[in-house]
Amino acid sequence: MPKDVKFFSKKANAYLYRLDVAANIYPALSKKEFNNVYRISFKLNAPIDAEVLKKAVVLLAPRFPAMYVQLYRGFLWNYFRPATDFDIVVKDSGCPCRPFKLYDNEKPLFRIIYDDDNNICAEFFHSVADGVGSFAYLKTLCAKYLEMRGAKIEKSPDLLDYNDEPSPAEHEDAYLRYYNKKGEKSNRREPNAYQAKPAVRNNYLSAVSGRINTDQVKAVAKAHNCSIYELMLAVYGLTLVESKQSVKDSRNKRRPVRICTPINMRQFFETKSLKNFVLITNFDIDLGYTPTTIDEIIPGIQEKSKKFWSKDYLVKSLNRNCQDATMPLTSFSPRVLKIPVIKIAATLFGENKYTTCLTNVGLQKFPKSLEEYITDLNVYVGPTHPNALNCAFMGLKDMVRITITSVSDDITIQNKFFEKLSSLGLDFEVSVRV
Repeated sequence: MPKDVKFFSKKANAYLYRLDVAANIYPALSKKEFNNVYRISFKLNAPIDAEVLKKAVVLLAPRFPAMYVQLYRGFLWNYFRPATDFDIVVKDSGCPCRPFKLYDNEKPLFRIIYDDDNNICAEFFHSVADGVGSFAYLKTLCAKYLEMRGAKIEKSPDLLDYNDEPSPAEHEDAYLRYYNKKGEKSNRREPNAYQAKPAVRNNYLSAVSGRINTDQVKAVAKAHNCSIYELMLAVYGLTLVESKQSVKDSRNKRRPVRICTPINMRQFFETKSLKNFVLITNFDIDLGYTPTTIDEIIPGIQEKSKKFWSKDYLVKSLNRNCQDATMPLTSFSPRVLKIPVIKIAATLFGENKYTTCLTNVGLQKFPKSLEEYITDLNVYVGPTHPNALNCAFMGLKDMVRITITSVSDDITIQNKFFEKLSSLGLDFEVSVRV
């Protein structure tokens, strides 16, 4: 059985939380310019009252103790310790997904942002939670905020009750729960992928976002005998393949366009965990030849989807990740020695192995009494190295929102992506933040 995720440390004079298997990676890969931060946002139908929002954030701290945390340096591992300063509500500064100060700071590793367009945003350091956990928090925060403004929000399976005591199950490391030491492990070796290399700006993130009618997208996907997810992968992949043709670096040009797609493991394994529980799969788009239409790409995506979306494959991947994280050499090495090892492993098996990330957040569900206040939503995937572009899409009611973020103000690839969607007969509204 996995160790308890929470224990008392005399040295820290506080209860500490163990980081999950995935969360242990992000602190080691953090840089001054970025540290794996992402933003989620809900747009409400009325202006945001900042003072009420600040009070709601403070009131939710007892409900989400494993989120209101700061990193603590242990001898063997990083841990989470309780944060004490909850002054984390700020007005939008215009620079999304800014890095956090990870250590020696009393504020939690997430921030709440509001703007004049009625958006409430949450930016999370990825070690704290994945998209499922962060959306669960933001939904609860919005419900509490709206109730403090006089709204009546019904209880629902799609919404955590902020009056409930936090459950230990919400803090479990689901990776270790389902890890089978004797089970078969996957092989992660892959050649390096093509990298788009526009001119990069420091402390910067552009976002090009489109809002598309769900029925229209479904009709186009059906016409191409694929799902919405497969359609987006194909269009995004083809856009990147075409952009690669003008690259002068012959070595980079020969590498395949490979798109990383996180899979929410809760679809295959029961857990109430709000911590990280995703696995990464990589789709090669242009193996052996250069496709010219999405219909050439879609069959390959569907073939790989059958493999990647099988429980047998995912168990092997989970076993591999957990084995690497729990082997004696890793477990009993001092933390300062683990950091360079993790960095080397990330170079060999991490971001260099894919061109970009496409995250399918899925359809967001709300109780009707909360949904009536929400008019839009969005996700910004923050900067990672060496990937210049990242993409995410999700659904709300009758619309699909898709956003490409970049560390460059060159939005040529983003424009071509939406041009391709338009050529398929899709109508959409595009907003640009540069």
